[in-house]
Amino acid sequence: MAANKKIENPKTELSKKSSITDYDMIHMARATEKMLCSSYLQAMESVSHEQLFSLYTDMLKESYQQQRKLFDLQFQHGWCSFTQVDEQELKSMKEQFANEKKSLK
Repeated sequence: MAANKKIENPKTELSKKSSITDYDMIHMARATEKMLCSSYLQAMESVSHEQLFSLYTDMLKESYQQQRKLFDLQFQHGWCSFTQVDEQELKSMKEQFANEKKSLK
């Protein structure tokens, strides 16, 4: 029996001056969660097995929740912000959405 060969790529030397910050890590994790959500949605559109569809639904929900937790963490650290919308603008947007939804029927 032949000995197992180790499969690896050459190491890339990293600059000792650069480092990944907490912001970078959270930003990358949130971007990954967003990509997962997109992938789960695409998979759900084409799956025919009900149990698999249910599994993707659960995974999508969990991924959305994780993405939201990461956003909240970014917000807590002041790395992102919300835009406040006044009540009238919110009503207008809801009406516009309702009208667009009716036009699709």
